[in-house]
Amino acid sequence: MKEQDYLEFGQMYRSLKKCCRNVRWKTSVTQYELNALKNTAKVTDTIKSGKYKLLPYQEFEVYEPKQRHITATRIRDRQVQRSFCDATVYDAITRSFMADNCACQKGRGTHYALERLKEHLHRYYRAVKSNEGYYLKCDVHHFFESIDHSIAKQQIAKRITDEHLQKMLYDIIDSFPGEKGIGLGSQVSQLIALMYLDEMDHIIKEKFRIKHYVRYMDDFILIDQSREKLREALAIIRAHLGSLGLSLNKKTMLQKLPHGIAFLGWKFILTDTGKVVLKPDKRKLTAKRRKLKGIMRLRASGRLLDADVWQIKSSMISHLQQGNAVKAIEYIRKA
Repeated sequence: MKEQDYLEFGQMYRSLKKCCRNVRWKTSVTQYELNALKNTAKVTDTIKSGKYKLLPYQEFEVYEPKQRHITATRIRDRQVQRSFCDATVYDAITRSFMADNCACQKGRGTHYALERLKEHLHRYYRAVKSNEGYYLKCDVHHFFESIDHSIAKQQIAKRITDEHLQKMLYDIIDSFPGEKGIGLGSQVSQLIALMYLDEMDHIIKEKFRIKHYVRYMDDFILIDQSREKLREALAIIRAHLGSLGLSLNKKTMLQKLPHGIAFLGWKFILTDTGKVVLKPDKRKLTAKRRKLKGIMRLRASGRLLDADVWQIKSSMISHLQQGNAVKAIEYIRKA
């Protein structure tokens, strides 16, 4: 990894184009992209001269699927971070990640996580010839807000030795006020969050020998025949998280496997025949129906075109097709 890898003009320009995808409706993005060559050269020279500083973040709330505070990076800094991640630090940070660390990586995301958990349930059934057993569902309390800056820097130092690259990462961490907490919305923040629990992944899978395990950011599932083994694992997890300044929230639970596992908006049910059924979360399904009724009212009033409505409905159907939601899909199609 070298500093010039991400400061090469072509790399920076390609990174800008990637950052502009799907957000060209924003005025700030289109204005910046209109002068893409000039702005790319300018920000590259600013970094090389040592004068580069992060612009103030944009902060706002989102309410789907739940209320979250987002700290959004400006398009100029998103360009830099995209180039920085793609050309240099991504491979170094993610090299130790296991396949069961599913979020925010190349070729991975929510669909990958759903398929990964489904595969683990199939493997579990083939191994024990039954759907009897237990699962431990864990969720970290205020994860992004609780990440300790000094611990994150220590973890980075183990992976990246180049002083310039280290400083770039440290400056991004320190751009968030206080000694704890990083913003949700930065590409670098997401990588740091994934890295923060990487050691825990290896402890669970390699030292404690839990074969069936999936993590999506701070939401993770352990599956085993033994309730006692999962209770011991929970104690180890709590201790390790405590050393990182983290704790589990009230959503953490130890349940019998046939009850079904709630994960990423779906309920996974392992049947006694070994089939894995995915049912959409009832609350989220109700929210989709409510949203659809609002959309149909907008179409009736002429505020939405048929093409826009179909695009929204197609997106809903595509999401539901990941699981067993025939009735819900039919309801959307007929609406």
